Amino acid sequence: IHERLVGSEMCIRDSTTTVLEKLRLPVLCSIAAYTLPTKIAKDGTGFVLPPPPYRVSFSHELKMIIKESRYLDKLGYRVPEAALNVTLQEKKYHDIIQSLNEKLHDYDRLINALSIVEKKLLTNQIEELNATIKGGFYPLNWTSQRIPSYIEDLNLALERFGSVISQVHKNADMINEVVAKISNTLLINGGDLKQADGTIQPMDVGDFFETVEKRRNERLDALVHDYETIGESFLMKVEEVVAKTATGYSPVLGVYYHYWEKCIYNAVTKMIIRSMATFMGLLQCKEGPPLFKVLVSLNGKEMLVTPSLTEVDKLITKGVRSMVESARHFVRWMHGTCLCTDPQIISEDEDPYVFSFFQDISQNPQVVKLALSLTSQTN
Repeated sequence: IHERLVGSEMCIRDSTTTVLEKLRLPVLCSIAAYTLPTKIAKDGTGFVLPPPPYRVSFSHELKMIIKESRYLDKLGYRVPEAALNVTLQEKKYHDIIQSLNEKLHDYDRLINALSIVEKKLLTNQIEELNATIKGGFYPLNWTSQRIPSYIEDLNLALERFGSVISQVHKNADMINEVVAKISNTLLINGGDLKQADGTIQPMDVGDFFETVEKRRNERLDALVHDYETIGESFLMKVEEVVAKTATGYSPVLGVYYHYWEKCIYNAVTKMIIRSMATFMGLLQCKEGPPLFKVLVSLNGKEMLVTPSLTEVDKLITKGVRSMVESARHFVRWMHGTCLCTDPQIISEDEDPYVFSFFQDISQNPQVVKLALSLTSQTN
């Protein structure tokens, strides 16, 4: 045992240079796989922040020196000044390491909470946060007196960043609610045809399609109102938080506008496809009660059907067209904005042209296929 202790004492005496070298190492390090920069000047020029995740960089050698110095000191052996100074500051280093690790785990949690599009949206905020993180790589090292103020700066930066994320997510959740509401809406369902007693009674053909059209328009009016709040309210609030403006056409939010427009397009498409499929299910259902009345009479040897199949076919075609044209109610945003496009006057003889989702949805293969199937129901 004595020989081992003497060996430890000699090792610590030889470690003065090691202590100073390790204390001059950066406070932070990256545990990601990356290529080190080829050359960094003494003033930090050329240093590029490595990719996360980041961790505290307190060398294992320093931990061993502290541990061995404490044992040797208790046994009465002389401990070199450099090793002793590090050992006497063990609690300070422990508190720093614990505090920094907490901040770095907060950093990981916040960054990992962001989707790809949100990272693009918050590019400037992430760069500001990383500028604070960067100080832990350069110029800070374990001899610096500024570590406590660095931890405080990092904490404030994380709080600011977390506040921005919270507000972005709050508005994104409300947008998602609108998108989900559009997506899950059926423009027609069996409940529209029920009487006051809850039963479905055959209607006149005209009354049937009038009822369907009325309920479709009521649902669309409510959805369009909610849709307009996305650009007029929720995205404006995101712009205020992220870009400090409220224009509706911030270049900072260009990718974000595009992302939500795609989500809305998919929601409207799903709504129309599901509604058309529901309409087809109602027309094809043989187990339920009939939907509308058809009067059949004999005129001599000739059988007369009122309304005629041709008239019924026209009404079904009109209903299908109206369902697809529901997409016209959702006016597209101008490129790079969340502002609805104004009607475009092509010529004085024509109605103004409105850019809506109809232009794309009407060409969707599933929509076209369902429309063809529906318009052939009387054949």
